Amino acid sequence: MAKDDMEYAKGELLVKFKVPDYLQILPKEFAESMGYEYIGDWELADEICVFRVPENKENEAIKKIISRKEYVDWAEQRCITYEKRVLGLETAIGELEELRDNAELPKKEYNKKIEEIIGYLEKQKE
Repeated sequence: MAKDDMEYAKGELLVKFKVPDYLQILPKEFAESMGYEYIGDWELADEICVFRVPENKENEAIKKIISRKEYVDWAEQRCITYEKRVLGLETAIGELEELRDNAELPKKEYNKKIEEIIGYLEKQKE
């Protein structure tokens, strides 16, 4: 998918710290030292933080943050489209795993669950 098709959070970056350096520096203090705000940890992966930066200055902020190579592995603008897709797929995977754990269901109930999962996945199309 082309980058233009993706939705990005304005003024928000994901920042991946190097390990074990991540344990030696506090993300809140790091963000503040650069003039940004630490929002919190990213819900989709460990050791990735969300920073608030000035809107329309995301690329400048990325360059500034990654210049601290001793601490930062990478930084990028937060992609809302990616997050929605991953969370939607995680839900579908959870439903499939639950069905797998209950594969002994009667045929009618089993097929109903399959149709529910298919319906959910259809709604995930963009």
